[in-house]
Amino acid sequence: MPKTSELGKYGERKKTVRCIINVGIKRKALKNADLKSAINVNTLGQKKRMPEMFNLGELWRIDDILHFTDAEILQMFGRVPKEGG
Repeated sequence: MPKTSELGKYGERKKTVRCIINVGIKRKALKNADLKSAINVNTLGQKKRMPEMFNLGELWRIDDILHFTDAEILQMFGRVPKEGG
Protein backbone atom coordinates (compact mmCIF):
# COMPACT_ATOMS: atom_id res chain seq x y z
CA MET A 1 0.00 0.00 0.00
CA PRO A 2 1.47 3.42 -0.93
CA LYS A 3 2.33 5.89 1.75
CA THR A 4 -0.10 8.75 2.10
CA SER A 5 0.75 12.27 3.15
CA GLU A 6 -0.51 13.62 6.44
CA LEU A 7 -3.66 15.64 6.31
CA GLY A 8 -4.48 18.83 8.11
CA LYS A 9 -2.56 21.83 9.28
CA TYR A 10 0.18 19.86 11.07
CA GLY A 11 0.97 17.82 7.97
CA GLU A 12 1.20 21.03 5.99
CA ARG A 13 3.45 22.65 8.60
CA LYS A 14 5.79 19.64 8.57
CA LYS A 15 6.04 19.88 4.79
CA THR A 16 6.67 23.63 5.02
CA VAL A 17 9.52 23.23 7.55
CA ARG A 18 11.18 20.58 5.37
CA CYS A 19 10.88 22.80 2.31
CA ILE A 20 12.24 25.89 4.07
CA ILE A 21 15.30 24.02 5.35
CA ASN A 22 15.91 22.50 1.91
CA VAL A 23 15.54 25.92 0.24
CA GLY A 24 18.00 27.43 2.74
CA ILE A 25 20.51 24.68 2.02
CA LYS A 26 20.15 25.20 -1.75
CA ARG A 27 20.31 29.00 -1.41
CA LYS A 28 23.68 28.75 0.36
CA ALA A 29 24.84 26.01 -2.09
CA LEU A 30 25.45 23.62 0.81
CA LYS A 31 24.78 19.97 1.52
CA ASN A 32 23.29 18.39 4.63
CA ALA A 33 26.82 17.48 5.73
CA ASP A 34 27.79 21.19 5.72
CA LEU A 35 25.42 21.74 8.67
CA LYS A 36 27.40 19.34 10.88
CA SER A 37 28.59 22.19 13.09
CA ALA A 38 24.94 22.88 13.94
CA ILE A 39 23.44 19.39 14.00
CA ASN A 40 24.54 15.81 13.36
CA VAL A 41 23.86 14.78 9.77
CA ASN A 42 21.93 11.64 10.81
CA THR A 43 19.90 13.70 13.28
CA LEU A 44 19.16 16.27 10.58
CA GLY A 45 17.78 13.58 8.28
CA GLN A 46 15.65 12.18 11.08
CA LYS A 47 14.35 15.61 12.07
CA LYS A 48 13.57 16.50 8.45
CA ARG A 49 11.36 13.40 8.36
CA MET A 50 9.71 14.46 11.63
CA PRO A 51 10.15 18.26 11.87
CA GLU A 52 8.04 18.49 15.02
CA MET A 53 10.99 16.89 16.83
CA PHE A 54 13.33 19.87 16.21
CA ASN A 55 14.15 21.71 19.39
CA LEU A 56 14.60 25.45 19.44
CA GLY A 57 18.37 25.26 19.97
CA GLU A 58 18.77 23.14 16.85
CA LEU A 59 16.72 25.57 14.79
CA TRP A 60 18.76 28.49 16.13
CA ARG A 61 22.03 26.78 15.19
CA ILE A 62 20.71 25.94 11.72
CA ASP A 63 19.52 29.54 11.32
CA ASP A 64 23.03 30.79 12.19
CA ILE A 65 24.23 29.02 9.05
CA LEU A 66 21.26 29.31 6.68
CA HIS A 67 19.98 32.76 7.74
CA PHE A 68 16.24 32.19 7.28
CA THR A 69 14.21 35.20 6.17
CA ASP A 70 11.56 36.64 8.47
CA ALA A 71 8.87 35.29 6.13
CA GLU A 72 10.38 31.78 6.32
CA ILE A 73 10.46 31.87 10.12
CA LEU A 74 6.80 32.91 10.22
CA GLN A 75 5.88 30.15 7.78
CA MET A 76 7.59 27.53 9.97
CA PHE A 77 5.16 28.43 12.74
CA GLY A 78 2.11 28.43 10.47
CA ARG A 79 1.83 32.19 10.12
CA VAL A 80 1.39 34.10 6.90
CA PRO A 81 3.61 37.18 6.54
CA LYS A 82 1.71 40.44 6.23
CA GLU A 83 2.07 42.38 3.01
CA GLY A 84 4.17 45.53 3.27
CA GLY A 85 5.06 44.82 6.91
